This record gives sequence, structure tokens and C-alpha cells, in this order.
Amino acid sequence: MDYYGGHGTLLVNVEEYRNFPGNLDKFQAELSTPYPVISPRHFQSMSKKSYIYKRDLFPQMQMLTKIPNLRADQDNKPLIQIMAIYSRTKEEMMEGKVEFAPLEFENWVKLGKELSRKFQYATHQNKKYKMKQKNQKTMKFVFDTLKAMLPVNRYDPEFTSLRKLLMRLHELKPVENNHAFYEFILNMMYVIIEEFDKFIKANKSWFLPYPVDRNPITAYVRVFKENKNNYVLGFELLKEMQRCGMNTVQLEEMLQGHRPLFCLDIRNVLQLELKNVERIVVDIVKSHKTPVWFPSYDGTFCLQRLDTVQYFVNWIHTKRYFQDATEETRDKILEALKPLKTVVDYIPFNYRLISEAEFNKTRTEILENLKNAGIVPPAQKREVRQIHPGLWTEKQLVEELKYLDLGRTFPEILKIGNIVLKIKELNHIRDVDMFTAVEMLQSFCIIRRLGIAHHFIIFKEEWFEGLITLSDDSPTD
Repeated sequence: MDYYGGHGTLLVNVEEYRNFPGNLDKFQAELSTPYPVISPRHFQSMSKKSYIYKRDLFPQMQMLTKIPNLRADQDNKPLIQIMAIYSRTKEEMMEGKVEFAPLEFENWVKLGKELSRKFQYATHQNKKYKMKQKNQKTMKFVFDTLKAMLPVNRYDPEFTSLRKLLMRLHELKPVENNHAFYEFILNMMYVIIEEFDKFIKANKSWFLPYPVDRNPITAYVRVFKENKNNYVLGFELLKEMQRCGMNTVQLEEMLQGHRPLFCLDIRNVLQLELKNVERIVVDIVKSHKTPVWFPSYDGTFCLQRLDTVQYFVNWIHTKRYFQDATEETRDKILEALKPLKTVVDYIPFNYRLISEAEFNKTRTEILENLKNAGIVPPAQKREVRQIHPGLWTEKQLVEELKYLDLGRTFPEILKIGNIVLKIKELNHIRDVDMFTAVEMLQSFCIIRRLGIAHHFIIFKEEWFEGLITLSDDSPTD
């Protein structure tokens, strides 16, 4: 828990994770795994139009079922899981493509009102399903009824996932003794599926891939927004322009010899004066600890390169590799982390994102390097003695660094710790807990010694050297 800075910070990270676009299949979810239960992200284009990832349409639809009639409690959890089976099956229409749909709010308001109205009748005397007869108060009846409602999933044509879900539920709530509960499930799912099917039929183009052979006139491309950089994936733009039959000669010249995740500065794209290209702004979502994956145009996933570095640096810290490390051990660990330099060396060449394959390759190299160097985490780990945000002092921070024996590994860390609250650029450190403060200072030292500090805005080498000079009079032991 301390790794995430306590319950509050952990919940923030959970929110970021659950805001992963779409159905969470990136995490090898089962058919019945509930979709994220917070509102999906909405986006605005540079022309001020609203959009949503197509793969987020079903989570958005699920959001509209969150009304008093359908509270998120244990009794309603099966409904969310059955909805997930329905949604993942219907998602096959999208062919796994990373595309956007227009966000027309009036259509969503209408669906929400219709669901609310129909839910009121789901438990009414005139409800569709009533389990009165003996042969209806069985698991077979419940399964067969739901099976008839749901679309057939090509990966699960026998509805194995539904059967497993219902069998687990049956063990907790036997059908013969809880027929009112199962009536509720059947009637609610009937309403949900009926209204969802109507909504999909009325807005079918949202749920299908962009057209290719019907003279499409608009190309869609994401503009990734960072603090000081706005860029597009060049080959995503090329793919869209080719789909629309646009002239791509200039763009192809710009992309010649480059790899799939090559980025183009938005200013260079605007200079092309492209017509009928909708540029959808996507803010890069940063998580406190674990970086957030986002979909690439080819159906794979990618990360920011700087987030990748931070992930591995945080991982090394959490494993306590540098705790009680001699200078020799420290240098071996830093050598093992050298693949991170390769990760960021591509940034100046407009490769700001890293593919999942490259991320996994980097992780494998680091683990192999540590293994070959005979480096393992210490058997006895000293944990950071947690102090909540705003309640620790520089003196306490330095004492903690000494307690963890990080001063021997990184002599400069004690000097920085003595003055850290006096540095304007580090004002935000006042708002973190002791665990995170220690982690941040160790990150400074690791990144600097790896020779990649210049890639991080706050870790400029000359700025770092200024810190050391400023702290020369501060005690280190």
C-alpha cells in the first residue's frame, strides 16, 4: 500500500487503470469481466467537435444503466457481467480497429431516459418473464432464456462463459430458492439488450469500421498532447488519408525510411494544409506509478518513452536493489539499466512512443543483465517509514535516506535531501508522502547517472549540478 502512497493515491491509480479505453482485453479479460465502471474519456477535435473511442461506446452505454434501479451491489453484479458478454460480442462489429465515433449527446440522453422508463416495468406485474412453473425454477431455464437473448460470440459459440457465470451464481443463490432474484436478472437483461440493440441499429455507423469503398470524405487522426509537444503518428495519418483516397505524396516523403511509431510535430502537419482531416486531441494520461497503455492505430498498444523509464526506475526502487549497495554493486545495477538509455535515445528522432514489443524487449534485457551480474534484491529489506504528505521535514527525509543506507550508494542524495523544500522547481514534493519523496530523490540520482537527465524537463543536467553546488555546505553524514 505504501508504494502507492496510501489508500487515496492507490484509488487514483485504480481510476486511471479503469479508464483504459475499451473492454480491457489488453489485460486478457474474460468475456464476463465487467467493463470499467467510470465514465469513458471524451475528446474534442481541433474543430471543437466531440468524439469517443468506438471501443468506449459500450462502457458509455453501460454507464446509462447506473440508476437507482440498478445499483452497483452484489445482487446486480451478474447483470454487469452478462452485459459484458453482450458488449464484447457486439464489439466484433468494430473488427478491433482504433477509431472514433461522434459524441452526439442528445442520442445518449434519449437512450438513458428510455432505459430508466423501461427499468420501472422490469419488476412490474406485466413483466415478460415469470418463473411460476416448476420447470422454470431451474438453472437450465435461466441459461436457455439468457442464451436466446444474447448474440453468439464466435469465440464462445456454446456460451461457456455464460454457463460458468451462472453456475457460480447458482452455488451462492440456488435458482429453486431464489426465483425472484433470477426473474429480476432475466427481465432487466431483456430491457437492456432490447434497448441496446435498438440504439446500435439507429447509430450503426458508430459501431462499424470507417468506410473504405463508399467515397469517405473525412480522415481522422489523433493529436497527442504533452506539456510542450503536440504530435501525430505519421503512419496513422497516412493510413487514414489512403483510406479516403487523398493525395499522400508529400506525407509519404516525410515518412520515408521511418518506423511505424514515427511522430510528426503538429506544426509540420498543419503546414501540409490538408483538407477534410479531423484532428482529435488526446491528452496523454499520466498515472502516478504505473504508466497507462493506449491503443496504437494497428491494434497494438504503446507507451510514452519517458513513462517507460520512470516505470523501470520505480520498479528498481520498490525492489530495494540499491539498499545497502556498495559502489561496485550500484555501478552494476546502473549498467543493467543501460537499455533505458536506448529507450530515450530515440526521442530526439521523433519516436516519442514505445511499442509493447519494444517495452517487453527492454524488460527482458534488464532482467537478463541483472541476472548475469549476479544482482538480486536484498534478503532483508528496510521499508520506508511512512509519513503522510505535508507532515515531514527535510531533516526527517535525510534521516530516512540514511536509515535506508542510500547515502552510501548515492552520496549526492543526502545533499539534495537537505535543501529539497527550498527548491522552487520541486514545490510539488511538499504534496507527496515520505515513500514518494524518497522514490523521487533516488530517481533523480539514477536518471542522472544513466546520462539521460536531459530528456526530463525537471532533471536538466545543469540544473542538477546547480543543486549539488547549492547544497555543498549541507551535511552528508
